[in-house]
Amino acid sequence: MQVNPIQMCSAAKLASSFPETSIVLNHMGMPLDPGNDGMALWRRGMRLLAAQETSPPRSPDLGMLDSQWTVESIRPLVLEVIEVFGTKRVMFGSNFPVERIRSDLGPLVAALKSITSALTHE
Repeated sequence: MQVNPIQMCSAAKLASSFPETSIVLNHMGMPLDPGNDGMALWRRGMRLLAAQETSPPRSPDLGMLDSQWTVESIRPLVLEVIEVFGTKRVMFGSNFPVERIRSDLGPLVAALKSITSALTHE
């Protein structure tokens, strides 16, 4: 499911209506607005979706969210998603080869490995 923060409440309601259906949240819920209000809306939506056991998030097409991303600029987002959903419900995915327009797969994988390197497998 590809939704943005404004759509997350409706997405959570949809997921709750189909508890036997696995729904994957694409691009970490599209946190496109880095301002305080935009991030607050994203955080609320992520928690609503996390309450639905069938809605794990997938890591983003980083270039789509921020064409100038760095490990440090995405670290807070990735760690917050992991905190909200837990390590067993977050998955890696990519938009390659489409993402190649803005990034390369190697740096994306390396960034996510770096960010998650201190996590345990519990």
